[in-house]
Amino acid sequence: MGFFVRRDRGATDPILVLAAVAVSLVLLVGGSFAVGALRANADALNAKKDLVSIGVAEASWVGANGTYTGTLTDLADPAKNSVGFSVTSGTTPQLVVGTNCYGAVATSKSGVNFWVASTQQTPTNIGNPLPATAPTGWPAACAWFGTPVTAVGTVTTLAGSGTAGSSNGTGTAATFNQPYGITIGPGGNGYVADAASHQVRMVTPAGVATTVAGTGAIGLADGAGNAATFTSPAGITVDGGGNTYMYDYGRIRKITSTGTVSTLAGAAFGAAVEGDGATARFGQSNGMAVNSTGTKIYLAEGGNNRIRLITVTGGTIATSTIAGSTSSTPGHIDGGTSVSELNNPQGVVLSADGKTLYISDTTEVRALNLTTNTLSTLAGSATSGYADGTALGAAQFSKLVGITVTSDGSLYVRDNMYIRKIAAGQVTTVAGGGVSGTDGVGTAAGFGTFTSGLAADSSDILWATDTNKNKIRQITTK
Repeated sequence: MGFFVRRDRGATDPILVLAAVAVSLVLLVGGSFAVGALRANADALNAKKDLVSIGVAEASWVGANGTYTGTLTDLADPAKNSVGFSVTSGTTPQLVVGTNCYGAVATSKSGVNFWVASTQQTPTNIGNPLPATAPTGWPAACAWFGTPVTAVGTVTTLAGSGTAGSSNGTGTAATFNQPYGITIGPGGNGYVADAASHQVRMVTPAGVATTVAGTGAIGLADGAGNAATFTSPAGITVDGGGNTYMYDYGRIRKITSTGTVSTLAGAAFGAAVEGDGATARFGQSNGMAVNSTGTKIYLAEGGNNRIRLITVTGGTIATSTIAGSTSSTPGHIDGGTSVSELNNPQGVVLSADGKTLYISDTTEVRALNLTTNTLSTLAGSATSGYADGTALGAAQFSKLVGITVTSDGSLYVRDNMYIRKIAAGQVTTVAGGGVSGTDGVGTAAGFGTFTSGLAADSSDILWATDTNKNKIRQITTK
């Protein structure tokens, strides 16, 4: 199914045609509608560039100067002065025609909606789901047919009985004790910083939990995994070689793929100090990310309101602040390293190309360009609240912690007791708000009052640590 807009070269009045594979519906409309650049503009708006034109469509219509018949053989060709959207998601384009009014909405393959009308030449991206009320600029003479589609996720418990403990096992036979950070390794397994157990745990996609490192005793001893000790590990990440990195009481620690634990940087908890591995100091942190080679580690240092970079070159360690005030002043200012401010950032995740670091910053979702170290705001504002809507308009967040990105570039965040999505300039709620710790769909599912970690696997299934419920949860959004 597709819709296209056509201006016939022989007619004085252009028309809007809604075409199906087997049926052509013809409607005469008035007004002026230039469409030559429509497809190019739509593709530019759609980050995935997955709008697909119809190969052949036939239509006949009655125009001001008679009856016309045309065959559109290549709607992607701007020379044809026409454009097509192929709707492969099952969503039918919708058309409104009235007095002094015409407009249409189409959905691309990735689910992003666009609308066009007699009042504009380029399509407007209105995101997904379709808004319940008419978007800004929609012709006043046209009724709006938008039906809101609630973005829902199915929440299940992968592992953990809910009782605090450190027992290995499958599903609810396993126990956790305040699991904080979570990351997905190259093999598809989840790695969990189990803070109050003072251990690093692994959970398979089948829900089998085992201990990777840590005796369970409080300490900071390096060595073999079964002899090493930790003190409330929090943020955790893994590189392309299967090496795991974590923040552990003012220290950046590493577990090699063979299970050996070492301390890379830091020796005390407190104010930020730059330096080499021995002299650097870190404040409280819950979020970490690492590049595929393990040479750049990014730390959301909430306690000092900044983003730190730990560079590993062979055996040499160096730290630097790449965003946020070097005086640790909290704030909401975008810009370069010398001016940017953050307000207790809690989570970080790298984009697929490694060029952008996304940050959950209490009430805002921020993006750090790693080429220029320039900080910008993607969604939310300095005002705390809870509201879905336009990312930089109506949307509000109250307590952002974990953040992750899926294969289509959508961002998901843990906001208080909700999982929320940022995509195509819109913020929606995926799950949460139900009875605490309850599995279910959408708002029937419930999370505890503190869920720290969030990660996406290769199938775009979200993994979340439900910290005060002592569970590892999964959220399926497709």
